[in-house]
Parts: sequence; structure tokens; C-alpha cells
Amino acid sequence: MNYLIRSRSNNGLVFKNYLRMSFLFVKWNLRHRIPFLNTTLMKQIRQITSELSNKTNSLPIKNKRKNILFFTMRQDPPHLAWNSVLAMALMARGHSVKNVACDGFIRKACNSGQYPDMKRNNCFLCKLYAKQLYKISPIFTNWLSDFAINEIWEKAEKMITDVNCKDYESFCYKNLPIGRLAESSTVHFLREGEIGLDKESRHAYHDFICGGIVMVDICEKILNHYNPDTVIMLNGWFITERVMLEMARQKNIKVITYENGFRSNTLYFCENEPIKYEIDAIWKHYFKTPLEPEQNNTLDHYLNTRESGDLGWAVYKLIPQDAKLLKTSLGLEQGKKTVVAFASIAWDSTLWKLDIGFSDMIDWLKKTMEYFIENPQSQLLIRLHPGEVVSKVASRDSVGDKLKVFFQHLPSNIKIIEPTSNINSYTLMGIADIGLVYTSTTGLEMAIKGKPVIVAGNPHYRNKGFTYDPESLKKYIEFLDSLLKNVESETLIKERIELARRYAYRLFFNGSIPFSLVEEKEMGNIDNQVKLKFTSSDELSPGKDKWLDNICDTIISGYKFKENT
Repeated sequence: MNYLIRSRSNNGLVFKNYLRMSFLFVKWNLRHRIPFLNTTLMKQIRQITSELSNKTNSLPIKNKRKNILFFTMRQDPPHLAWNSVLAMALMARGHSVKNVACDGFIRKACNSGQYPDMKRNNCFLCKLYAKQLYKISPIFTNWLSDFAINEIWEKAEKMITDVNCKDYESFCYKNLPIGRLAESSTVHFLREGEIGLDKESRHAYHDFICGGIVMVDICEKILNHYNPDTVIMLNGWFITERVMLEMARQKNIKVITYENGFRSNTLYFCENEPIKYEIDAIWKHYFKTPLEPEQNNTLDHYLNTRESGDLGWAVYKLIPQDAKLLKTSLGLEQGKKTVVAFASIAWDSTLWKLDIGFSDMIDWLKKTMEYFIENPQSQLLIRLHPGEVVSKVASRDSVGDKLKVFFQHLPSNIKIIEPTSNINSYTLMGIADIGLVYTSTTGLEMAIKGKPVIVAGNPHYRNKGFTYDPESLKKYIEFLDSLLKNVESETLIKERIELARRYAYRLFFNGSIPFSLVEEKEMGNIDNQVKLKFTSSDELSPGKDKWLDNICDTIISGYKFKENT
């Protein structure tokens, strides 16, 4: 019996797809990095800059004018376009906006690199594109190297020379736990769920810790130089941004982090913490409020787009499948309850260290499999995350390979579906009697379908009333035993669906804020991959776009985001 359920694909077709993706990858890099191959965005920025300069010079200085500092360490065209629009919108409202950008100085600790590119030689073209854009931008920009002292890297490396590589996790510098703060960058770079003790892993960890030391000294100078009221940055988890975030918080300077939202053309914002896709404050306000018919229709439409493969930040080609045929192809036995466990990507920065009751996701899967080995009257399907193989290097962290270490042979009631399988995850949700997740959003989606879901990790929707949330292995087993032996009442299922739908609507339509001023095209277009969807600086003025107003108000005053209906 095959250990993994693999997608049935012709070798020739696989090779052809590989060549096509490789070609598109080259085109993607050219379009992202060479300025004259992305002419539209440059022309648009130049035009808006000219208009905005004339207007901002005539704006009256207001008593509430704020000093805003953008801290721009990742500089792909979409990131630069987002930053440019937000910065120009804030300038149009009379605020002082400055920018500190990466000029390659932090290359040894840059998360634009990924294993096995241990040398991280990706800086030149990134810097070329960014400098070209900043030359024509209205935003005054300094570079990291402007704030660096001589031999700062040598100083950092010397500082940890005598530190045993096994003790990197506990390393601190100037009261900041740099070793801990560098973990997220390291696992993301390595594409691993944990930092191993092998030479390459420790070398990468060493570089990110050195980067953290360097950034402490640089960020101290930057904050003293600009004395900003607010610092704005992407994500906030990676070491360069994380050090700035922590140091700004120590000085009681507000930090705004942002990322792609769940839906297309939306952004997600957090205040004074790295990006966390949670809506606790919004949920506290709305959890007792039933959805209106129009809101239900809006949610249904969005959920249908997700089931078709459009996740907003990524699009997968999902093939509709017949549930009965899938059960047959998987060899599922009639009369046995089917439990589906959905794994997450272990190195996702926004899912790092969300463990409760288990040491990590592998520990959870291992103990779950042991349970079903001892309970063959039920059947378990484990769906490994397709994102493991979306990137050309993601396979370094193979959950399937890690499970093989513990289980050489599996009984017929346990099947593992590998990331490359074309089995539709939504069809799996449909045939499941019970869902198991660690941090995956599929737990929320299964609850919406009425399925009982046990949440083993600590995602944003834990303890919201529509999932089973054990805090220990003992409680996890108790929930499994109960759900496998008993049938839930129709009343409980209806209540779960209603509550999960309320939460999903607030998450997807209150947490993710519409931001349709930037358009990012698909990878096939070598030119104009990113462009602005407005033609005049007037469209950045107050009152022209209620969601842009909302974002700017939040950046300046901390207002709660308004409801998107």
C-alpha cells in the first residue's frame, strides 16, 4: 500500500509544467527588478509626485500634524506601491512623511532570501528598483547604511563568537531577546518548522542574530533622528522590522503593521504588534449580532470564490470532485466515521509559536495517528498543505517525511494525502464527519459547514464558541472519543453554523480593509506588473475614498475600522 496518496500526472506533463513555471519565474524576476520593464508604475508615481508637490506646499500646517516614518525593508513592487500610496495619502492630509529603506546593508539578514541561497545575493536588483522609484517619489528617503557606524557587522559577529550555537535562542542584546526574535526569520528562510542543530541551519540563525544586533544600534539612531509619532512597516515578524517594532514600543511610539488581507485588493492592519489575523475587538462587539440577508449573501459569494481556489493572496486551481468517487478512490470504508486533519505550513511567520497542549504541529499529528492506530474502528485522512510545494524550496520542510520517521507502515484506516495531490480539500471537508486542525483556516470553513472541529493549536478563531478547543492532550483525546461515539444534536449544529458565519463575515469583511488603489497583475505579464488604479492625486484627498480615509484615520488616531458591507 502506498504511504502517500499522490496525484496521478504524466511525467512529460510535469516536466513541461516545470519548464513553463521556470520561464515565468525568470519573467517575474525581470519584471520585479528591472525598472525599465515596469514603466507604468514609474510614470504614474512621477505624475502623482508632481501634482502632490504643488498641493502639499500650499497645505496649511495643522496643530495635529503627525510625523510618520515608513520603515521599508522589503521592496518588491507591490510593497513599494502600497507604501507609496499610503504615504502620499498621508501627505495629502498634511502630515510629515519620511522613509527609511534598505539599500542592501542588511543583506545577511534579509527575508527576501530563502534556502539554499545562504549567501543571499539578491540585493543588487532589489536596490536598483527601489532607488529608481524613490528618485521620483515625493517621499524623502534615507537608507539603512546612513545610520550605520563603521565595522558594525564585525562588532555583531564578534559579540556572538563565544556563544555556543546551541544557546542562540537565549541570546540578548541591550535588553532585547534577539535570539528569540530572530527565530521567525530563520525558520522562514530555512523553510523549516524548527531550527535544527545542523551547520547550515545554525549558520542562517547566526546571520539573523547578527542582523538583529546591527538593527538595534541602527534603529536607535533612526528613532532619535526622526522622533516619529508613528512607524509603519510590513508584517513585523522578520528580524529587521521586529527590532524596530520592539524599540519603538519601548519609546511609546505607535507602530502600524500591515499585510495582504484575506480578500483580493484588501490590506490587514495591526497596531503595536506583528501581524496577527485576529479580530478579537471586533468580535467582542459583534458576536451577538445576527447577519443581515445582504451580509449572508456577500459571505456566501466570498466563500464560493475560496472554494474555487481564489484565496486573495494566492490562487490555486481546484478541480471539482465527486464525493462518492473520492471515497472510493481513497478506499474509505462505509460505516466508519471519517476524520480529516488539515496540516498547516510550519514556517509561516504568522503561524509561528501557536502551540497549546502539543510541542508543535508534528507532535500533534504523531499523537493523532497513534490514537487512530489504537482505534481502527474509525478512519483518518491527513491532508498535507499544498503550500509545501508552491515554492521551489518549500520541500525542505516535508511534513510527510517527518511523519515517516515515526511510522514506517500505516494501517488501512490512516491515509496521508501529500501536498502535490490534486484532491480538492473542500471535497475532503464535505466527506468528513469530524475535522482536526492545528492553525489552518479550514477549521473555520468546516465549522461553517456544520462539522465539529477540534482545534489543537492557537489560531485566531480558537475559543470563539464554534470549535472544540482542548488545552491538553488528555482533553484532546476526550473530545475525539466523545465525537466518535456520539452524534451531535441538530440544534447544536445550527448554532455552530450561525456563530461561525458571524465570525467569518467579521474576519473577512471587517478585518480585511478594501484597498483597490493598487493593481497587481498575474505573473505572465512582463510589463506593468504593478500599477496604480487612479490617475490623479485628487483621488488621494480626504473624502474621495472612504476606505483610504478609514486607513489614514487609523494610522493617525487609532480609530476602529468601519464595517464593510
